[in-house]
Amino acid sequence: MLLVGARCHYRNGDPEQNALICGPEGEVIRRFVLGDGINDVQTTGDGMIWVSYFDEGVFGNYGWDKPVGSCGLVCFDPEGSKIWEFEPPDGFDSIADCYALNVSDDAVWACYYTDFPVLRVDSERKTQAWKNSYGGANALAVDGRRVALWGGFRDRHSRCILQQIHGDTLDDAVELAIGFPEGIDSKSVRVRGRGTTLHGFVGNSWLSYDLGGFP
Repeated sequence: MLLVGARCHYRNGDPEQNALICGPEGEVIRRFVLGDGINDVQTTGDGMIWVSYFDEGVFGNYGWDKPVGSCGLVCFDPEGSKIWEFEPPDGFDSIADCYALNVSDDAVWACYYTDFPVLRVDSERKTQAWKNSYGGANALAVDGRRVALWGGFRDRHSRCILQQIHGDTLDDAVELAIGFPEGIDSKSVRVRGRGTTLHGFVGNSWLSYDLGGFP
């Protein structure tokens, strides 16, 4: 089990170890540093740890002059060693704030500020990106030929835009009407994407919506 704290101070050359690997009985097996300003953490079946960072983790705070997450998206091995970090594809900006992360079986997907492109990192950790006109998405789900972007700025917090992936472009945008059970305020739902599914968490409820449900 991996436990991670989002914030991490750097004091007198000594960064906090804000990640723990725990055994089945709760015993601490390993401690290491994943850095400050963590927005999301997702792992793969072989134990790789993918971490996305918001702006303070990219530009530095809490004593960090050279933040661990200065590139915005990093992959660590199970020992906590950095094995890959993001470099923007040609024609795209670097990450100032990684809003959305999705670690699927065959690729890693992200959407980031400033221009909110949709990013894919394949199994060989090569990157491809698509320009996107819908800013502010904080979660995404992907089935290989379609991408659903959840969220947006201000009153678009529960917007869901589905787009087709056609070569180098995203086309045929459709806004999906995704409702919530009675008594749940959409503003209070924290949504994360994993593979083809958007997962929503609020109170003791775990909600999900899979792209397979949309023809």
